[in-house]
Amino acid sequence: MGYNCWRSELFGSTETMRVMTRWIALVVMAVVATCGVARGEGDAGGVGGERWYVIQLQGAKAGWMMERTSEGKDGRYTTETEMRLKIGRGAQAVEMVMGSTIVEEADGQPVSAKSRSKQGQMQMSREYRFMPTKIVERVVQGDEGDKDARVDVNVLEIPEGDWFMPAAGGREADRLRESGAEEYTIRMLDTSMGLMAVDVTTRVLGETVVGVFGKKVPAVEHEVLQSAMPGVVTREYVGLDGEMVRTTVALGPGMELTVLAADRAVATSEFDAPELMASTLVKPSRAIENARESTRGVYVLRVPDGKMPELVSGGGQQHTQIDDQSTRVEIAWRNPSLSRGINFERYLAATSAADKDDPEIIRLVKEALRGQFGRNEIKRVDAMRKYVHKHITGKDLSVGFATASEVCRTGEGDCSEHAVLLAAMLRADGIPSRVVSGLIYVDSFLGKEGVFGYHMWTQFCLENQNGFEGTGRWFNVDATLPNDMWTDATHIALSTSDLSDEGTMNTMVALGGVLGQLEIEVIEVE
Repeated sequence: MGYNCWRSELFGSTETMRVMTRWIALVVMAVVATCGVARGEGDAGGVGGERWYVIQLQGAKAGWMMERTSEGKDGRYTTETEMRLKIGRGAQAVEMVMGSTIVEEADGQPVSAKSRSKQGQMQMSREYRFMPTKIVERVVQGDEGDKDARVDVNVLEIPEGDWFMPAAGGREADRLRESGAEEYTIRMLDTSMGLMAVDVTTRVLGETVVGVFGKKVPAVEHEVLQSAMPGVVTREYVGLDGEMVRTTVALGPGMELTVLAADRAVATSEFDAPELMASTLVKPSRAIENARESTRGVYVLRVPDGKMPELVSGGGQQHTQIDDQSTRVEIAWRNPSLSRGINFERYLAATSAADKDDPEIIRLVKEALRGQFGRNEIKRVDAMRKYVHKHITGKDLSVGFATASEVCRTGEGDCSEHAVLLAAMLRADGIPSRVVSGLIYVDSFLGKEGVFGYHMWTQFCLENQNGFEGTGRWFNVDATLPNDMWTDATHIALSTSDLSDEGTMNTMVALGGVLGQLEIEVIEVE
């Protein structure tokens, strides 16, 4: 196998595992955020004590989750969660830890919220202080005690409309059920991925009996839908004592997430990380020779037992929906079509993931360009692409979804770190950018020959100066590829992200909807 293919294989295969880990972790945290709505927070299921759960994937233990609610002497309610998830790839494992602490007044008014996550060596925390007319956000990237940690303080608007914090949302659910409601929607504030108000719709399906570690438990079944994860259906089973005993989430045909009530000893007992990588690789209808040299490709993507999400255009990719389960994709990356209605400010903004105003990122841009190239944007992009490829010397497979500020200082990561750092540097240079999550063809991986693995890369936009306002062309640029190679026609884009908190979540939803069930028919490749 050639050098170029090997590099792409490394990054693509690792991205699959880490996208999956992050996606599953977010689903689990969403279960934590909404289970109070399903069961309520009354005398049986509410304040006091800890609740422990085992997380299973495909019937194998993949982690644990804890939820604690308490009432202080001042009458304030505190809701705490902690989750640990581990997924294996051969002898390696990616581990992710997430947690949150939310404080609210007895009447439901928010006081503070803090979320934290760690994957590999990368960690981040967000803290929100609620004021009468604003919210103060404090974001820490890295270990707060480390001199290299980045701390940002922002003033945010209070989310519009009426919404509830966890304890208050549980009480509202109790009130609606006691009134006889069999279906209701409650707007909850979710701080696990940023500050988002999420509509949680619950349908009471009736009494049933479910299995929990070999026991048959009488329970009430609920169907829960969230606006933040469209198409993802959660089944929650609440025991007659008001406690959640089992939750199942179908992440796709053949991939089920289960959360089971347990005691602390069972939940935190040691386990081997389940191996799920092989099930996400996609074997196409035929092999593709010289994939890195391809300039045009035509494919049909299918989800036989589900619904094919709408793909994205740009970077030379066009798609045509055939039916609910399939889409025809054509990629001619050297000739991208004109896109209209582009909000350039959105793709030039500083975000937590891509903070273009970080002095260290600005320094890297200057070092990459060295005062050359004038305003020749193509040459400037190429110089930054090559710089990112060389700057990330530690190809660490355990690195989490690190921010650009973290990567520019550590020089560690794989495809997502390359994509995010390059996007931030482009924005710092005034070039609109976004990241793409999708697939790339590799010669072999995990004993499988000629497969597509999940991957991430960057797109930048050249504005059409002579056209209508908000028009431009998106170009692919993959910083994991060496030398003068920008991309190829086996880069199939599934979703894009502007690297805002909400945009990152949308990317996870798009990928989570096809993992383990996608089929690819190769029509032609030039």
